[in-house]
Amino acid sequence: MRACLEATAPASGLPIAGLVLAVAAICDLKGRRIPNWLTLGAAACAFLAWAIGGDPACGVVLAGLAGSAAASPNLVRSGQVGAGDVKLAAALGALLGFADALALLGIGAFLALAAILLARARRGWRAGPRAVPLAPYLLGGFAAASVAGM
Repeated sequence: MRACLEATAPASGLPIAGLVLAVAAICDLKGRRIPNWLTLGAAACAFLAWAIGGDPACGVVLAGLAGSAAASPNLVRSGQVGAGDVKLAAALGALLGFADALALLGIGAFLALAAILLARARRGWRAGPRAVPLAPYLLGGFAAASVAGM
């Protein structure tokens, strides 16, 4: 398992992840939902990418780890993170590898937190948003991590 955590994801995972995030961001902004066909399709593409350009077992392990880390039942139950966000995180983990997906998720979560705090500062602490669509901020995290050399 350690080898999978340190494995470099196949190069084909990066453009697929970018496309998946762009579509997820649009869907999340329009309807506050990330469709299953998108996340499950991304996971299937990840397994194909790992099978062709890497170790297929690592794709399974990485998707499981990313999904478990992101699927905190308390966050989903409270409505702060949706099930689509969890499935998107799992697909990104499988596409990008554990380290890169963790960086992307961390940057995206920071951007979402900054947006919430800025909105609350402008509108008053109680009047600001309680939650925001996460996929657009994950797309921003993807862009920032890509520029930084992901």
